[in-house]
Amino acid sequence: MVYDPNQRIWIYEYVDPNTGKAFYVGRTADITRRGAQHDRSSSGCTQLRERIQLSNFRFRDAMRIVPELPNGVPASRAAEFEAFFIIQRDTLYHPERRPDGCNLRHGDHVTALDYEKVKAEIEEGFEWDEVPDEVVHARAKEAVLEDCVEKVGDLVPELSVDLNTAIMERKQVERMHMSAVAIAEALAEEYEGMPAYNEISRATFETDLNSLRDRLNAEDVADDKMLSLVRAIALFGKSEGVEWEMRANVAVHAFRMLAGALETREEARMPDTAAVRNMKLVRNWAAANGGKQPRANALTRKDGSGTMEESTRGAFLSHWKLFKGGGAYKQANRGEADFLMRRVEWWKGFANGSRAEKIANLASKVNSMLKEGYGHKDEPDFDGKKKWPGGSSGTEAKGVYDKMTRIVHGYFKDSDLSTILDGVDLTRAQWYIQRSRANRPSYQAMQKESTAAAQARSHANGVKPMIKKRKLEDEEGGIFEEEEEGNEEGPCEEGGEEGIECDNDSDSDE
Repeated sequence: MVYDPNQRIWIYEYVDPNTGKAFYVGRTADITRRGAQHDRSSSGCTQLRERIQLSNFRFRDAMRIVPELPNGVPASRAAEFEAFFIIQRDTLYHPERRPDGCNLRHGDHVTALDYEKVKAEIEEGFEWDEVPDEVVHARAKEAVLEDCVEKVGDLVPELSVDLNTAIMERKQVERMHMSAVAIAEALAEEYEGMPAYNEISRATFETDLNSLRDRLNAEDVADDKMLSLVRAIALFGKSEGVEWEMRANVAVHAFRMLAGALETREEARMPDTAAVRNMKLVRNWAAANGGKQPRANALTRKDGSGTMEESTRGAFLSHWKLFKGGGAYKQANRGEADFLMRRVEWWKGFANGSRAEKIANLASKVNSMLKEGYGHKDEPDFDGKKKWPGGSSGTEAKGVYDKMTRIVHGYFKDSDLSTILDGVDLTRAQWYIQRSRANRPSYQAMQKESTAAAQARSHANGVKPMIKKRKLEDEEGGIFEEEEEGNEEGPCEEGGEEGIECDNDSDSDE
């Protein structure tokens, strides 16, 4: 699973109710740590567990999110905020000065902490994104309880009960802000995570159905047919005068059917435009080809695996995304496109932002992971080195992994390297810089040769070169134009292309 620098993390503390003084500061688990087996005997937990056993108050009364950061912080900055509050709250254990302190170290990367800068941010009021307050608070409560159960759950059994309650509360709050389709899909996924023949209580099943019914009732116009379908499913287990329990695998099918019906309903309501029709063709192609993204330059591949259909679908995507200023599509029907492609893994990264922004986002993630201790397989070992997750083809994790790998292949200029390696330990950064500079000349030569070969293959497959003109200055200062081969022509440039739907009016707002 790829590290997400924008995942929401909460900094929390344990405060002694008798003194009002914090004795421990921690942070909730990020994606790369969540689900890992927690070692309760580790040095990070020893002091805290001893304190809990000796306390004369209920542990649950001591927990709270630090009031200064009620909405949490992005994962990329969680370590520095945690380190700040360990120092600010003075929770570091010291046998004489602070024997009741339970933190045994200052936190990760404390030497890189700019204490005064973080202090100023907190005093100003740290804000970083917008999520409804009730959702943030419900997620925070669950995240802190989850972390506490991992650390001291065996000592305080009631925390597990509190966590289960918090999970249910969080789901209910989130569903208030979800569409009917999203609720049905989320419920199906929950039941899929259970053993197939687990028996589900009627109360639980009816509560889940009611959350979907309530969302449908909240729509501007009541959908009587869909509400009737939900009510019909609620009758399951009440026939023949005897009630029986619902099995998890049956509940999965019930909610998958409801999700499919709601999804079909939404697609039927979409406008019949060329953009919508083409996006469905892209989705269908991706589904039939292992979830891959179709590429406009598919016919340039060395292995000959590209097809005209893939090239056509890829060309549509390029035109849809890039031609915002008067081209064929200008990201037409963006809301419908996001809905149609919501389960396609590469869609969000493709559709949001320019190529430059996408590259910058990947670079930011590489930088965050390097600072978190992830390293290239050939990088010399260092204390706390973590194996970089590879990810499967077409996923964001694979994109981040590839970008990290390219550092040592010479892919980046020095200016790009400085961004990726910003804040990374100097010794480690020097290793990447030296490898990159040594391999860059051969990489540039290979790229030049590869580009020429790709153009030749595409021309051999019948793709016409597009002639561009560039302005040049002659020796006497005059301006003249020189023709050069550029990218291949795309569909809808000159009347359309077989296999792709085109709007007649290229300047339409559709």
